[in-house]
Amino acid sequence: MAVFTHQRRLMDAITFVSIPLDEPFRKRFGNPYAVVHRGDLHGVLLTACRRNDKIDLKVNSGILGDEQDGTTVTARLSSGVSVSGSDFDRGRGPLAQRAQTGGRRRCPASIRSHQL
Repeated sequence: MAVFTHQRRLMDAITFVSIPLDEPFRKRFGNPYAVVHRGDLHGVLLTACRRNDKIDLKVNSGILGDEQDGTTVTARLSSGVSVSGSDFDRGRGPLAQRAQTGGRRRCPASIRSHQL
């Protein structure tokens, strides 16, 4: 799934930046530089989410607002349905509106927003 490269090049008809990704790079960052296609990564994450019975995936369900009480989060979806849980992840897309309260909360129950 991942491709390990030896050099990172930024190009526009010519190479204007070249970053070696050899042993000094690996030593500094603790890992090699790997390139993964977004679709491959999405597939692995989606499969893992589908196999986890604690995760309920909802599509075409923008979050219009949320409420938290310190242990649970209740999200009001664009469909009019409210769902509750200990954690929410708001995807990015045409229906992924920011909740009125805006972004991540720092309590046991939280809403997160990620774009892959």
